[in-house]
Amino acid sequence: MAYKCGRCQQEFDALPVGLVRCPNCAHKIFYKVRAPIGKKLIAR
Repeated sequence: MAYKCGRCQQEFDALPVGLVRCPNCAHKIFYKVRAPIGKKLIAR
């Protein structure tokens, strides 16, 4: 699972066990990085 820091926008794959802060800036808010959703619909 990929995560992104809310302050410095650094992405990392997983949080180390017991770490609840960004390893770069020590911010506490993270976001899960999601794959772009791309659906094509044919209108009739």
